[in-house]
Amino acid sequence: MTSWFDESPEIYERARPVYPEQLWDDLFARLPSSPLVLEIGPATVKATRALLSRRASVVACEPGRNLASYLRTNLGTTSLEVRNETFEAATLDRKSVV
Repeated sequence: MTSWFDESPEIYERARPVYPEQLWDDLFARLPSSPLVLEIGPATVKATRALLSRRASVVACEPGRNLASYLRTNLGTTSLEVRNETFEAATLDRKSVV
C-alpha cells in the first residue's frame, strides 16, 4: 500500500514544519561528536538535514520508494545511507544504532 506522502514528497516536505533548533541543541548535547544515527521513517528532509548539518552520519530506513528517492536526491552525501525498507525488515549492524 502506498501512502499519499510517498506519492507527493515535494508537497509533503513543504507542508511539514521544521523542528526547533533547541531540540537539536538538546539532542546533540547528549550525543558523541559525529554520531551515527538510525532514523526510522524519515519521510522528507526536515530532520535528516538537521542531523547531517550537525555532522551526524545517518542510516535512514524509509519504506516509501518515492520518499527514499527524494532523500537521496536532495541530501545525497556520503554521510547518508537511505534504505528503501521498513525498520522491521532492515538488517542493521549494531553500530547503526545510537
